[in-house]
Amino acid sequence: MRKVIYALICCSIFTLSSVQAQQNVYLSAHLSTQGPGLEVKYVPQPGFNLRAGFSMLPFSFNTSYTVHSRPADAAVDVDVANAHFMVDWHPFIKSESFSRKILLSTGAAYFWKSRGEAVVTYNGTFEFDDMEIPANEVGELYGRIQWNKFAPYLALGIENPRPKNRVNVGFAVGAYYMGEPSVEITGTKYLTDTESDEQELRENVSPYQFLPVVQVNLNIRL
Repeated sequence: MRKVIYALICCSIFTLSSVQAQQNVYLSAHLSTQGPGLEVKYVPQPGFNLRAGFSMLPFSFNTSYTVHSRPADAAVDVDVANAHFMVDWHPFIKSESFSRKILLSTGAAYFWKSRGEAVVTYNGTFEFDDMEIPANEVGELYGRIQWNKFAPYLALGIENPRPKNRVNVGFAVGAYYMGEPSVEITGTKYLTDTESDEQELRENVSPYQFLPVVQVNLNIRL
């Protein structure tokens, strides 16, 4: 991760030094469903933007649900982080109406983190071969979901292509195509036979191949 961020910083410094005189460089901070992040945006000509940056979204939570009709607790840890490069286009920039602010974005990202992990423990009593086993002696299930490292991106947004102020705001809605995730489940004690659980989880998460992005940008001209 440090190497990726270092490369982005070096790239940003090079970009700033080479085009600063043109006053078409912006530093953008964003909040989105892919996490907070920073970008350097260069506008080579009105209607086109080039953006490079990164986003990070680590979070954890605890939840309760049922596994094989038995109550269980799960500690979930999700970590998503990417470095990305985007190209923006205002197709109606010559219009005098609001449509000139419409923005189409495409690009790709490298996700150095794109996984989710969970530790599942049973509650109550577990029945096994006519034996009743307390939950603390049953064991634990460890699950891991991993998405692809590289993901293409497509979005639709609204942003002023010719802002008069030094600070302006943009908005975008899009998605990364992450591909079908890989799944792995392991268990301890009485839960070592995880083949059926792994297959069930694989079927449940297979539709989740897109990472939706709703993003608000704060752009500051340098």
